[in-house]
Amino acid sequence: MVKGLVGLAGLGLVAGLLAAVPAAAEDSLESTQEARWSLEERDCDDESLDGWECYTLVVPRDWDNLDDTLTARIAMAVKPATVTARQRIGAMTFNPGGPGESGLALASAIHGQLPAQMQRRFDFVAWDPRGIGLSTPQLSGCGTEPMPVPENPYEPPDTGPVDWRAFAMSYVESVASARTDCFERNPDVAPYLGTWQVIHDLDAMREALGEDRWNYWGMSYGTRIGYWYAREFPDRLRTFVLDGSWPANLSLRTWAGMDTWSFAYATEQFGSQFGKKMPAKFNRVLKALNRRVIVDGDDTITRWQVMPLIFPNISYQNAYPGIVDVINGAYRALFHPNAAKAQRGVQRMKRGLETLEEMTDESSEFNITMINCSDLDGRPSLDSIAAMAQSASENNTVYAGNTVMTKGTFCTGLPEDMVRKPGNIGRPYTVPTPPIIINSIGDTRTPWWGGKQISGYLAGSTFITYEGTQHVTYLQTPSTCINDTVTRYFLTTRAPGGTLTCAYAPLPRG
Repeated sequence: MVKGLVGLAGLGLVAGLLAAVPAAAEDSLESTQEARWSLEERDCDDESLDGWECYTLVVPRDWDNLDDTLTARIAMAVKPATVTARQRIGAMTFNPGGPGESGLALASAIHGQLPAQMQRRFDFVAWDPRGIGLSTPQLSGCGTEPMPVPENPYEPPDTGPVDWRAFAMSYVESVASARTDCFERNPDVAPYLGTWQVIHDLDAMREALGEDRWNYWGMSYGTRIGYWYAREFPDRLRTFVLDGSWPANLSLRTWAGMDTWSFAYATEQFGSQFGKKMPAKFNRVLKALNRRVIVDGDDTITRWQVMPLIFPNISYQNAYPGIVDVINGAYRALFHPNAAKAQRGVQRMKRGLETLEEMTDESSEFNITMINCSDLDGRPSLDSIAAMAQSASENNTVYAGNTVMTKGTFCTGLPEDMVRKPGNIGRPYTVPTPPIIINSIGDTRTPWWGGKQISGYLAGSTFITYEGTQHVTYLQTPSTCINDTVTRYFLTTRAPGGTLTCAYAPLPRG
């Protein structure tokens, strides 16, 4: 519920003037002369938002240049609390990660997961970050040109060692021009999608809704929003949870470097959850795929078809059955002496791969690129990328090496001066209400040490370790150790402090 449309920030204007801002237009960028923000009511067109109140928040395109008259339009929806004003705690909001995930598309589902007491006592606010879903400005015309053929193409072999420098050079030659083209097609959009702009949108949203402070739940990339917001507006958070957290001083170099060993943690942690034989079986399959292919009639199945489906999905417990099918099937296909039984292993593996393929994320590549490249500096050299990829490959798999390579070259073709971020910090600092930070030991998407590191920078925080691989854990696993602790914190601001370890909690069967 909107407590009061109290005005165009800093100008002393009243809500009645909001109508002067044009209603939602087809153009992704609009002009405003005076307002830093304004709020417009709109219809909630999505049936899942029945009973919600929907708005569009109009904000500056560039919070660093308020003389710029172009604007962004942030689509948002509010599910009002159902208790009396005295019982109501405040407003709660979230970001589901990505970068590039739509908060509005997930709003009803996530609100439905909240404990009943939280549903009743918080106004729940969902929104699409600029460039995502229903919010503007948005990128256009990206990826419409065919990918160029590299001058020195390199096709990684099905088995055996990979020449990581040649692979990285070939990859850069194939993707750089597409990213350059996207940036040049969107000069009024691409430089203004980063998290620095988003946290100021979030604070304008708070003010427009008449709230003194947020209760914030950041998931994955959403933890970067939460951490940056806490640094810029520390007194405007009543509670905040960083769930699947990034490290504090993330750069492209550290982002790529994390994967030199994180996949090894995931392999061991996952294996330990399925009996004494699974860790050795999993590792034996991975090593065998580096030496040989799996024959399926006239076709072959290689490591490049198996690993890219196992490891992105290993961070989600609902993918575990598919991964177990792949590992057990591949093990039988690779090592069983009976040809008929080995062939049945191939079929089980293929069923598992099909299951995992259906779960693979297809987020917009260009949104992810422009947001991350607005946020992350420290671009590594090609030689450094090749060395990290080689180390990752030796520590775990060629897929880990491939991930290092793609992250290290993530911003190739884009200007380095598009980065806008808070300065790095070198010592702890205090926020009025210390957060809860949660990371899983075997998470490949936001490795455990990132949460541990950031908990050291946020004085008084509670760091929860989940003994699993799940990426984002609050209400996504049946762990009462996590769920009860976080719910109590949101309702009361009380947290255990220090560190807490929560055991792996399997999903219910069926």
